[in-house]
Amino acid sequence: MSPICSHCKKPSHSEYADLGNEILCPSCWEKHFQGCRICGKKLTISEAAFFMTDPSSGQGEAYCKKCVSSLTCQGCRRKIDAHSSAIIFGGTSGKPLAYCHSCVSKMSCYGCGQSLDSGVHHLQTSSGKQAFYCAECAQHPPCRVCSLPVPVTREVYEGENYCPECFTKVLKYSDPRLNECWDRVVAFFKKSYGFSCRSPLPIMLSKDKLSEVIGSRIESELGFYNVSYVQERGLLSSKTRFVKCQIYLLCGLTPEQTEEVLAHEICHDLVAFHLPQFRNKLYEEGFCQYVASEYNLSKGRARMNIALFKNPDPIYGEGARIIRSWAPGCGGVQGILQKLKTLR
Repeated sequence: MSPICSHCKKPSHSEYADLGNEILCPSCWEKHFQGCRICGKKLTISEAAFFMTDPSSGQGEAYCKKCVSSLTCQGCRRKIDAHSSAIIFGGTSGKPLAYCHSCVSKMSCYGCGQSLDSGVHHLQTSSGKQAFYCAECAQHPPCRVCSLPVPVTREVYEGENYCPECFTKVLKYSDPRLNECWDRVVAFFKKSYGFSCRSPLPIMLSKDKLSEVIGSRIESELGFYNVSYVQERGLLSSKTRFVKCQIYLLCGLTPEQTEEVLAHEICHDLVAFHLPQFRNKLYEEGFCQYVASEYNLSKGRARMNIALFKNPDPIYGEGARIIRSWAPGCGGVQGILQKLKTLR
């Protein structure tokens, strides 16, 4: 009896692809697989050495025999045999990662600790941390820090999920490391831009409390800068006078994340000092993100800027990309500030 294609529901009288959880006829194969993931060559079912549905993307992936033979097992470092079974994962760097079944059989799921089989899921974050999961644990909620699915031994703090490893790194209430982070970022602004932040030590808040201060719940907000002015009126004119400001910070961030957020919020004070009541949110948020990226670079954390500039947000992400495009022509941060003055 001919196998039934899982997609078109028609019997496949010739060759077919068995993906384990579904079967594809040649016609549906062509729609599902666009070609070899490495070289791009269009493949028939018989020409493919390996094919699977990538757990992280849900997209079909196929590999020709030549490309599979060029891969090395990440476990034992032996060449992958195109005629033997292997498990290939897409990863996030664009280069596939291959493991022979012998090495996979020795792995355990990061989520539950059980031995893995052919249903292994590989997940990797932009920070380079990677782990292997069974199908069930791969569906766990992401860690607030590394974004990988949390294990069954997860930590929960202020409503957020954390890997036990990541939880040891994050700042909690009254954490003395906040002072250290604050001092480092304040010193950067003083040295780089000759600016002394006017806010006292940041106030650390939970997500709910931070939302109350902001006045709305925005899941992506990690900090907030609040500034007060008074309008002083004279007989012939009036002027705006700064009264006070305060920076608020979300708890549960790593020291590196904390410093990036503080750099962003202190930059708001820099803008408020030079351009009181500047009202272009796209340019101001973009400028603050750009300065935060400069702080990251000063600390050797260029990897953190990947997500910062790839952010799809139309204000934070697009604003950062716009300001970055200005930087060469403006001669740096001070030049960008001068340009912002013309856009008030």
